[in-house]
Amino acid sequence: MDHDRKPEDRFECELNGNELEKYGPYSWMVRPCEWYLQEYKDCKSIRARLHQYFISGTIDNCDDWRDDYHNCYQFRNNKNPIYLNRLIESELLRKHNRLLQSKANDVWEYRTEPPNDWNKPITTDE
Repeated sequence: MDHDRKPEDRFECELNGNELEKYGPYSWMVRPCEWYLQEYKDCKSIRARLHQYFISGTIDNCDDWRDDYHNCYQFRNNKNPIYLNRLIESELLRKHNRLLQSKANDVWEYRTEPPNDWNKPITTDE
C-alpha cells in the first residue's frame, strides 16, 4: 500500500492539489525535499565519484542538488514563493539539459511521425 511507504519513497510532488493551482503551472515539477538531499548524497558518494570520473573524466559539481534541497526546505517551512521559483528554474534547467543531450545524439534518426504500421497486430509466425 502506498500510504505505508516513507514520503521520500513515493513518487509525488512536494505540493498538494490546492497548492499546485496556487503556485503556477510548473509547481508539479518540485520533488519532495528528501529527494534532493538523497540526490546530493548520491552525487557526493565515492561510488558516484568513480562513475563520474570514468564516464566523463571529471568530477561533477553537486552544489545544484544541495541548493535545491536548501530551497525546498526553506519553501516547505516558510511557503515563500521565491524558494519555489528557484526550484522550478532548477528543474526546468535540468530538463533542458537532458533534452539537449538526447538531441545531440547523432546515432539515432528522430522520427517526425510514427511508422505507417505502428498499430498492426503482433504475430509470432516469423
